[in-house]
Amino acid sequence: MTTALAVAGVGEAGFAGLTDTYTSGSGTETIPALSTVLTVKVVGGGGGGSQFLGANNPNGGGGGAESYVTVYSGPGGFGAGTVSWSVGAGGAGSVGSTNGSPGVASSAGGSGQLVNIANVGGGGGGQSNTPGIGGTAGTGGSVNNAGNNSVGATGGAGASPDGGAGGASFVLPSTPPQAGTAPGGGGGANVNSIGGGGAAGANGMVQFIWG
Repeated sequence: MTTALAVAGVGEAGFAGLTDTYTSGSGTETIPALSTVLTVKVVGGGGGGSQFLGANNPNGGGGGAESYVTVYSGPGGFGAGTVSWSVGAGGAGSVGSTNGSPGVASSAGGSGQLVNIANVGGGGGGQSNTPGIGGTAGTGGSVNNAGNNSVGATGGAGASPDGGAGGASFVLPSTPPQAGTAPGGGGGANVNSIGGGGAAGANGMVQFIWG
């Protein structure tokens, strides 16, 4: 988790603002006292890249989806409580000439919580002659964007506006396929017989911006 100050002066007097960003695992976010506005961003994990040879063209992993929403409280802030969250892991790259593994969906909140963003899809694993499919758009955001498909052996980018870039493919023996960029970028494919397989997709993200 990383924590940084957000824009001051948005919430009730005495609250400076706070941003909490989670890039792995799951847990609960404590609602800060005096906060009056919350933006939540959720990105699914990127899919892993594949490795195939010859006519079995390898493809990178798909990028994770993204959902986000902003909610507001009445005077005095949201009140005490927590918001649950879960960050989807990136899919593993292939081991040898096989498909990459899909990324895992991410979520934030739930029924009766401040937000209920669910099923923010992880990217599909790269396959032979078939692109890694971008993660399926989630639910519960004011915006719910699907992830991007891989482009040949290059991994697909995570959904806008916050998704990371897809990883590059194997180019030379000294340049193995690249992992996806966090959050949610798909891993690059391996187009060579060496190098250990495709690259991993990046983990997703859950971010809470309190004002």
